[in-house]
Amino acid sequence: MRMMPTERSAGEVLRPRARRLFTEHQQSICKRTDRMFAGLMAIQWVAGIAAALWLSPRTWSGPYSQTHLHVWAAIFLGGAISLFPVALALLRPGEPSTRYVIATAQMLMSSLLIHLTGGRIETHFHVFGSLAFLAFYRDWRVLVPATVVVAADHFLRGVFWPESVYGVLVVNNWRWLEHAGWVLFEDTFLFIAIRRNVAEMWDIAWRTDEIKELNEGLEQRVAERTAQLVAANEELTTEVGVRKQVEEQLLHNAFHDGLTGLANRALFMDHLKLALGRAERHEACRFAVLFLDLDRFKFINDSLGHTVGDQLLVGIARRLETAMRPGDTVARLGGDEFTILLDDIGDADDAKAVAGRLQRELAVPYNLGGHEVFITVSIGIALSAPGYHRPEEILRDADTAMYRAKHLGKARHEMFDQGMRTHAADMMELERDLRWAVERQELFLQYQPIVSLDTGVLRGFEALVRWQHPKRGLIPPLRFIPIAEETGQIIPLGIWVLGEACRQLRRWQDLSPAADEPLTISVNLSGRQFMQPDLLEQIQAVLRETDLDPRSLKLEITESVVMENIETATRTLERLRALGVELSIDDFGTGYSSLSYLQRFPVSTLKIDRSFVSRMTEHEGTAEIVRTIMQLAQNLGMDVVAEGVETEAQRARLRALECAFGQGYYFAKPLDGDAAQAFLLGCGRQVEVKPPDVSYGIPPVHVSPAAL
Repeated sequence: MRMMPTERSAGEVLRPRARRLFTEHQQSICKRTDRMFAGLMAIQWVAGIAAALWLSPRTWSGPYSQTHLHVWAAIFLGGAISLFPVALALLRPGEPSTRYVIATAQMLMSSLLIHLTGGRIETHFHVFGSLAFLAFYRDWRVLVPATVVVAADHFLRGVFWPESVYGVLVVNNWRWLEHAGWVLFEDTFLFIAIRRNVAEMWDIAWRTDEIKELNEGLEQRVAERTAQLVAANEELTTEVGVRKQVEEQLLHNAFHDGLTGLANRALFMDHLKLALGRAERHEACRFAVLFLDLDRFKFINDSLGHTVGDQLLVGIARRLETAMRPGDTVARLGGDEFTILLDDIGDADDAKAVAGRLQRELAVPYNLGGHEVFITVSIGIALSAPGYHRPEEILRDADTAMYRAKHLGKARHEMFDQGMRTHAADMMELERDLRWAVERQELFLQYQPIVSLDTGVLRGFEALVRWQHPKRGLIPPLRFIPIAEETGQIIPLGIWVLGEACRQLRRWQDLSPAADEPLTISVNLSGRQFMQPDLLEQIQAVLRETDLDPRSLKLEITESVVMENIETATRTLERLRALGVELSIDDFGTGYSSLSYLQRFPVSTLKIDRSFVSRMTEHEGTAEIVRTIMQLAQNLGMDVVAEGVETEAQRARLRALECAFGQGYYFAKPLDGDAAQAFLLGCGRQVEVKPPDVSYGIPPVHVSPAAL
């Protein structure tokens, strides 16, 4: 249902835009109608002139009909009537005053046309047509001046010149009311039509406003959604960019070391694979792999901290990059291990020259956090050869050569040869067999007597581990103990040695007659055993299991082990001493112990290394070293045991220096359990001092502390 303008009033207040749209629409209609009437009036004036020249002379009667003054006056009056409205329509279109003037002028033109035609009935229709044209304004108010002009014209001219209105000389004075009635009749219908048109205009404005509002809402939602999409697109673009950066970083991290930025193992192996492919296609293309390992890097980490250690690794990486050619690949495999792929080299001498140059470059001290740090490097070199088909093979051989350089004293480089591979395979097989040696009962203990040099009384035994391999025969401790240390097998092996030695001593104590001092057993502790946090609990468990008096157990530790971490070593030694066991420093004089720290250690015995004992009768300087050790021990209230006593001269010299105890082939070779028991029962703890029995057929062999 359409609402009339009066019904729109409440909505217009709430919807000012609808009112504005209606006004704009109406203004546009009025401007167009003004321009239409401007043209129409010009046409009417021309038509009026034609009517005055051709119709009026035939209409008016009398001798002056052709030259009647009112004809020419009407022509000029029509121009005057038309000129002003036309000017307003062109200069001020759409103004209310303009359309009122045009309405008045239009009806005057109708009156003029009726007058010029002598009141012809046909020309009266011009009035009705003019009113219809005025309805184009869709403003009923323009009908008011138009109707007034028609009524006034018909009234005045009907009185004074009835023939100019009605075409007759005499007319009823009230006939103008008839014509005015017809005009009002048309005005009524025009008024209704205008109202309907205005209502439709309001309806259009209202709907247009609704459409615009919906459109604006839609545009706003579209704008909001577009903004959201733009923001989402920007966010997505940013996320894609970030993800791309992350992917690039992940890709970089996948092939580069996170600390140094060098290539990692994966990238190095890929480059090495490509180098192998080139070497297979072109025999003249040769390359070399250098495997670098820092010497004593753990000591730097432990003493200065891991931060300084990391700085050192970064500094080494930068020096390696600077020292190498752009086409060479420098990588960090992990820890303190670096590898270098030397591409396109001539021969082995080129690789050795590069290795030597790198050792000199890396030996220059580093200034890290106020610390001047020196480092050396061991380098293994493997040259390309037809036998290599996989990158792992040549890297393995370079690693093997590096370990050979480590074994030969570090701070050097070694070229790989086939003998190293054979040795490495042998060591691997030996390591594998060692893991099963205890279960297969291939390990056994031998015992070497420790005797008083003054009285010949048997003080105790030192337990020495041996390995009887089913295929290799008797394997020296120097071969398998280092493997056990490196692989960690020394921990269960050491516990087994300690338990076996304590059980054996407990049986001997039951068999041997009572003496002033109980028989003792000496057992070596390796460095890895000594650093175990549960060492004390392990020893307590063995003593409880074997029911052995702690005073009968002597634990031997090398001075290098206790000096590696003095504070920790001191606490561990004090806990062991509190347990009741005796403590000895083994191989004294071969390490780098500080005398100021030695007096802090709760040890009761120093053992002089066999290297001093064997030369003391031949070199006076060595004898002075032994004398100094003896004086030191006496001042600290410690006993001294000399290892490797093999001759009467050595025994006599040691006795003259007031050395309390000795052990070696002069007294007895290392004996198995049964032989040691027979030795104990046969001598009754009183050992007969005599020259060594050469019938043993076993040359004197010294076993390292880790092996004992």
